[in-house]
Amino acid sequence: MAWIALEGMRFHAKIGVHDAEQVLGSEFVIDLYVSVPPTAGVQDDLSKTINYETIYHLCKLEMSESRKLIEHALNGIVKRMKHQFQLQGMRIRVRKLNPPVGGPVAQAWVEEEFDFMKECPSCKKKFILYDQESAWARHPNLHPASREHLERRFGGCICDNCMVTYVGKI
Repeated sequence: MAWIALEGMRFHAKIGVHDAEQVLGSEFVIDLYVSVPPTAGVQDDLSKTINYETIYHLCKLEMSESRKLIEHALNGIVKRMKHQFQLQGMRIRVRKLNPPVGGPVAQAWVEEEFDFMKECPSCKKKFILYDQESAWARHPNLHPASREHLERRFGGCICDNCMVTYVGKI
């Protein structure tokens, strides 16, 4: 597994529970790491990897929205990343500099780490799975009884190659 990282992305954002934070905003720093297949850099081709300029712009878009919680901003970035890229894994930290807590504090931060690589319980091959519900939604032709059978038999979603047995051509 290889990693692409952007560290120290700085944004001024209106995130916080205090009225002043919603009006004046605060300074934030984001560190984001995404895992990609080791073969991503074999060819000198940007389309075969994850463009870190796009990562920056996705973070910038999310940080432009007013909200109360750092956690909510972090989850918005994760959601945007999952919609844009096929990620094997991701780690993200959002730091608020000089948070207004009544005394000197350098930063408050929230961090999450995600492993999207799962092993198919049917064929044992690795595949990317962001969450169970989005996986089932990719297969609208799957009969509800088949889904129930798959959940009982395999304890969750199976890879697309194995799913062909139940829904036909994908």
